[in-house]
Amino acid sequence: MLILSVMALPVARVKVQREKERRLREALREVREAIDRHKDMADEGGLGGLDPDNYGYPESLSALVDGVEVGQQEGGLPTGRGSAAGLQAQSMTGSRNALGGLGSNMGSRNQFGPGRRSMDDAFPGEDDPLRRPDPLARDDDKPDAIRFLRSIPIDPMTGRREWGMLSVSDDPRSRSWSGRNVFDVYSLSSAIALDGSSYSDW
Repeated sequence: MLILSVMALPVARVKVQREKERRLREALREVREAIDRHKDMADEGGLGGLDPDNYGYPESLSALVDGVEVGQQEGGLPTGRGSAAGLQAQSMTGSRNALGGLGSNMGSRNQFGPGRRSMDDAFPGEDDPLRRPDPLARDDDKPDAIRFLRSIPIDPMTGRREWGMLSVSDDPRSRSWSGRNVFDVYSLSSAIALDGSSYSDW
């Protein structure tokens, strides 16, 4: 029994380490995907007037959790993909599905359906009790914010919510963060993985 117990210890230790490595890969992927989503939305103009020197990357990991206020165009409409302005522009193109053929049948008397003679008749006014509120309307007193992470994940190798960071201008070999933006993250563990690589290089 003693011999079997001694033989089982290394196997159990490897199993625990392999599980930690799996969790580390998941945590790195979660943070990196959040950074990429921030970058993509910033490039689309959906995050307002961010510092152009950051190239659309977050200023810190906490910014991904705290949230970034959504940018607004003049008139209070949010910018970026999925905004009211973008949806309106898409629906008002020459598609025959919008308003019964708007853009291709503007000269027809029946383009807005029987009994409708103008755009004013097709779209009820402000005093119409059947008018539905715009689901994309914004309340200026309550600015929207987009959060890219629910929380900063724990590094299973260190047991802390702390990660090494690199900005877009940092030398990836230096492991020294300039503090300007977060382009990538890595584990602060100096341990060696089962495959012989360093966790900090993952």
